[in-house]
Amino acid sequence: MTIAVADDYAKSYNTTIDWLKKQGFTVLFHAKSGHELLKELNTQKILPNIILMDIKMKPIDGCAATYYIKHHYPAIKTIALSGYLDATIVKQVVVCGADGFINKAKKEEILKEALDEALNGNNYIDPRFLDVFKEISLQSIYSTKEKFWKKHTDTDTKQLTAREKTFIMLASTQLNNYEIAELMNITVRTVETMFTRVSKKLDLKSHKELLLFALQNGMAVNADFSCIEEIEEVV
Repeated sequence: MTIAVADDYAKSYNTTIDWLKKQGFTVLFHAKSGHELLKELNTQKILPNIILMDIKMKPIDGCAATYYIKHHYPAIKTIALSGYLDATIVKQVVVCGADGFINKAKKEEILKEALDEALNGNNYIDPRFLDVFKEISLQSIYSTKEKFWKKHTDTDTKQLTAREKTFIMLASTQLNNYEIAELMNITVRTVETMFTRVSKKLDLKSHKELLLFALQNGMAVNADFSCIEEIEEVV
């Protein structure tokens, strides 16, 4: 089993990588942001079986990175890691396409089980976290995920090329034009031209309208971390 780790917190990713190596797993690479992760995937000759994905990263968070990966690297499994205990965050993680969610606190107790389940094509939610769900059931979350991904499939975007769809996904994050150009292997000028062309096709007038179009048509996810801004992350 080959694994990649995306995490911007040194204490967390060092602990995770050390544990993985002790268990005999092959860690292909580590990325400190979603942007760095996608760059690595673009250049790797061997792709990881599973990515352990921190959720709260910049300039592209774990939810947006997971959503992009599920479209462009569908064979890769992703397990979200977070030190924050909030049902809303877990719901966003599942809807964006993650195959599992683990709380970082004492993650070694269940990480092997989670990796095995994800590799076998099963969804995995940290069992220590289930008591947080009061009014939101896991069944309803997976139902929301199914509807969201169907929306993307049903969206009439025949007027858009595959490259333009990729651009919309990336432009709907906090990535700047230079970072988008890096990931798409094009120039910044081409990114600007692409925005103009896409806006004309979709009759949009600003980046804000482009983001709204992407969210409404299942072409992007928008994680809201405002509920955890003041909470100290547990590792």
